[in-house]
Amino acid sequence: MGEIIKPDTLIHGKEGRFQCKIWGYFPLCLELRWFRIEVGVRERIPLFTSEKYFLTMEPERQSDGTFCGTALLIVSVDSATEQGVQFICQVRHPSLGEPLERSTGALSVTVNSAEPRPLP
Repeated sequence: MGEIIKPDTLIHGKEGRFQCKIWGYFPLCLELRWFRIEVGVRERIPLFTSEKYFLTMEPERQSDGTFCGTALLIVSVDSATEQGVQFICQVRHPSLGEPLERSTGALSVTVNSAEPRPLP
């Protein structure tokens, strides 16, 4: 499992794409979950596809018979709700004793003040 690939800059009002690459697992029975951790809170909030989040993963069989895939989390970025939060990708598989996890670390959101404003 690789580190989470995240955008260089998260911009308020735009999409943020996070990728978690997983490889070398067999059998196919992989459980993958994304979580959100708020600033100053330890509780993990499980994420599901909604208006705010889109989650997907499509595994591919490799020539050696194992599987690989990229878990994708697309977030509708809002500076009021994403500033300082962390996203966690968690993988569970029968071959693992414990789940594997990767974190984005605390996120920073940029508010683009150069957006055009309506004329009076």
